[in-house]
Amino acid sequence: MTGENRAAGKDLSHYLPLYEAALHGDWEKASTILEQDPKAFKARITGASERALFVVIRSPRKNHFLKKLVEHMSSTDLAFVDEDGSTALHIAAIAGNIEAAKLLVNKNSDLPNILDNNNSLPIHSAAACGEREMFLYLKTVTNANMEPKPFEDESGVRLVHALITYGYYDLALTLVKCCPKLACWDPSPLQSITVKHYAFRSGARLKHWQRLIYNCVPAQLENLADQHSGGDIENPVHGCISVVQNLQSKFWKLTGKLVPQIKHIQEIKVIHHLAVQLVKLLCMEIVKLDYSKAASIFGVSLKVAAITGVREVVEEILSSFPGAIYLKNEFNQTIFHLAIVNRRENIFNLVYQFEEFSNLFISTVDSTMNNGLHLAGCLESQQKLNLRARAAGAALQMQLNYSGLR
Repeated sequence: MTGENRAAGKDLSHYLPLYEAALHGDWEKASTILEQDPKAFKARITGASERALFVVIRSPRKNHFLKKLVEHMSSTDLAFVDEDGSTALHIAAIAGNIEAAKLLVNKNSDLPNILDNNNSLPIHSAAACGEREMFLYLKTVTNANMEPKPFEDESGVRLVHALITYGYYDLALTLVKCCPKLACWDPSPLQSITVKHYAFRSGARLKHWQRLIYNCVPAQLENLADQHSGGDIENPVHGCISVVQNLQSKFWKLTGKLVPQIKHIQEIKVIHHLAVQLVKLLCMEIVKLDYSKAASIFGVSLKVAAITGVREVVEEILSSFPGAIYLKNEFNQTIFHLAIVNRRENIFNLVYQFEEFSNLFISTVDSTMNNGLHLAGCLESQQKLNLRARAAGAALQMQLNYSGLR
C-alpha cells in the first residue's frame, strides 16, 4: 500500500477494477468507477506507483480513454509522477505517443520542462528510445532557456549521443550547430559516431550495380533545386543552373518512386553525407581545444576508426589535427600499426600517403618490440595486405609475401 493510498485507507486491490479498465481501454467501466470514487484517478493503482493516466498513455489505441480521463483532471494532476519521478509525458515520449503528448502539453505547458529522478526531460526519454517524431515535437515545446539548459552542456550532449545511436545524424548536426561546445565534451560525440562504421561510405557493403547508382544519385535532393535560388534572377547563367537543378531534383524523386531500390541507395548516400558533415563539424570544434585535450578526444576516435576501417573519420581527423598521426595507444601502436594488425588496407594506404612518415612508422616498434614489418609478417598468408609497391613500400610488399618472419 502506498503512502497516499494508506492515507485513504485503501490498498492496490481496491483499485484493481480501475486498473483493468485502464489496461483494456474500457472507458465505460472506468467512468462508472470514477462516478463512485471521483478521486480514484489520483490514486496509485500499480506496484510502480502509477496512476490510471500512466497505464493508458503507453498505447495510442487507448487515446480515446485518455481524452476522457484528461477532461476529469486538472493541469496540476497531469504533473503526477511515478516512483522514478517520471510524468505521464515521459511515458508518452518513451512510447512515441505523439497524440497523447500533445493532449497533455495543451493542458499543462510546463510538462516538457519537468525532470525525472535521473535529471531527464521527456525529450531525453524520446531521444533515448529513438522516437524521432516525438523528439521533433518536444523540441518545439521544451523551454530552451530553463536551467539546466536542455540543449547545452551535459543535457545537450546526452541528446546528441542518443540521436547518433539511432542514426539521426541530421538532428545531431542541428544541435551541435546550435551549441558547438557539445563537440568537446568527454566522451565526445565524435567517439559515438566513429563506432557507427556503417554510417560511412567506407563501411557500406554495396554490390557493383549499387555502387554505380550510388555514384550517380545526389546526396541532397531537397536542396538540389534551391542551391542557386539566391543568385541574380536576371543572370541567364543562374537561371539555366536553376532550371537544370530543378529538373534533376524532379527526375531523381520520380525515379525513386518508380524504383524503390534507387530510393534506398539514395537514402544510404544521404546518411553517409550527413555523417561526414557531422564529423567535419565535430573536428572543427575539437581542434579549438588545447593540444592535450584535443589529442585525448581525437586519440580514442582515431583508434576506433583505424580498427574498424572508417577512412572518412581518419582522414578528417588527420586533416584537422595533423599531430594525430603521432598518437599511440596503450601498446605504443600508431594508426599505421593498427591498420596492419586489423587488415585495414584503406587506412594503411591513407597513412602511407604521408611519405615523410611512412618509413618511420614501418620501423617504429610497439610495446612488444614489433615494428610494422613484424606485425604484417604475423598475419596469415590469406590475410596479407595488398600494399602500395613503391620505395619502402616495395620492400614491405616483399616482406609480406613471406609466410612468416626470417
